[in-house]
Amino acid sequence: MLGNDDNWDYLYTADIGLNLRGLGWVRSHMFDSYGINFYVEPAPESRRVLLGAFKWVRAGWQKINVVRDGHVHAGLERFGKAFKKILESPRLPPAPKLAAALAPINSLSPKQLKQKMEIYRGVLVSRYADPVTSKSAMPFKLLGDPNYWNNLKKEEMRSALVVEKMKQTIGVGDSPRVSRLLDFKQ
Repeated sequence: MLGNDDNWDYLYTADIGLNLRGLGWVRSHMFDSYGINFYVEPAPESRRVLLGAFKWVRAGWQKINVVRDGHVHAGLERFGKAFKKILESPRLPPAPKLAAALAPINSLSPKQLKQKMEIYRGVLVSRYADPVTSKSAMPFKLLGDPNYWNNLKKEEMRSALVVEKMKQTIGVGDSPRVSRLLDFKQ
């Protein structure tokens, strides 16, 4: 995670170890993670959605699972908070309009996706340029590492663009760089 949870900025890496200052020597990693979410609309006119979430995580160090119920619960609460913010946003368009706004992302060629990731890297560098306010040095290593960006899978690149488009749609942090990132008419 980059910054705080409200930013919705995440970088995923296969690097083993914690990125917390003072605990970099702990060679932890996530072994497995599975989740199932159920969304239930009790009645069409109720304007309510109930969410049931089940999550299994195995992560730790030296084959010892260090995940506790509280870790999973906190993660589900973060997810629920962001999900609620999206669903309750007055700026959220109807589903067909949102689908149309996100559709160009699926049409980007691998070359176009890589170009977008270079812009996205610049967006993240501008957001997290101050190592003093960052939780670790890891983001700066990844942000400057061309291998990280060149080895992202198509789905990972698309996911980053969808998150940024959702943030723009509901008004969570916008800038000229993000507008350029999300300009799909090029």
